[in-house]
Amino acid sequence: MAILRLSWLAALALTSATPSSAVALDVQHGNGLLDVCSKEDDRSGAFETGLCLGYIAGVLDLGNHLTLICYPPSVTNGQIRDIVVSNLRAHPEERHVASDLLAVKYLSSAFPCPVKK
Repeated sequence: MAILRLSWLAALALTSATPSSAVALDVQHGNGLLDVCSKEDDRSGAFETGLCLGYIAGVLDLGNHLTLICYPPSVTNGQIRDIVVSNLRAHPEERHVASDLLAVKYLSSAFPCPVKK
């Protein structure tokens, strides 16, 4: 029972700590991800920048784990964001597609894994 109560308290704390602008953010599709990732890196866009980088880094790590994306250890979060954003801008016809699928497509193209023989 104590664990359940702690879970509810944690959820409440996270909900109340979330900026009110976060409610309108949607990164499920390419249009939303482009919007979030296009915010400035200043204080007013700090939440959006963190959401963008965290989302794309999560896709990158999962793609690496599944051997879909093989990135060098020196790649930066800014670099992976630039790859995804530049492709979203270059391909507006794809932005209705799920963000995770687009990010995997763009990052696996930039960082392909060696073909197994």
